[in-house]
Amino acid sequence: MSTLLNIDWRSLPNAPPTGTMLCTAQDLPFGATVEFSFAAAPALPAFRLIVHLHDGGINAYVNQCPHHWLPMNRSDGQFVKWSEHQLMCAHHSAVFDLARSGICLMGPCQGSNLIAVPVRAVDGEVVIVAGD
Repeated sequence: MSTLLNIDWRSLPNAPPTGTMLCTAQDLPFGATVEFSFAAAPALPAFRLIVHLHDGGINAYVNQCPHHWLPMNRSDGQFVKWSEHQLMCAHHSAVFDLARSGICLMGPCQGSNLIAVPVRAVDGEVVIVAGD
C-alpha cells in the first residue's frame, strides 16, 4: 500500500498562478472531468489539471497518476470513468475518488492520492485559489 502524497502543486513546472480563471461554473458539467493545460515554458512539460464538479463542490488535481507519473488519460479530454465520481488511470487501472481528496481506492498505488490544486467558484468563475 502506498502513502499519501504531500506535494505542493505550485512547485511543478508550468504551474499556473493562484487567481487563474479556468472556466465559468456553467461550463463545468456535473460529474464530468475536464482537463486544462498550461505550458508557459515550452522546454518544460505542460502542467495538466483535471477539474471535477460533484455534490460537495469542485475539486481539482494535477493530471498525473502517482504510480508512474503518467497522465490519467491517454488522449486529450478522454477519461475512463469507474463511476460517477471515480476516475480510472488509463495506463495501469488505478481508481481514484475525485469527490474525496483524490485518494486511490484500488490499483498499484492504492492508499496514495492525486496532487490536489485548490479551486473555488468565485462570482460564477472557477479559479485557482491559494488554499487553506
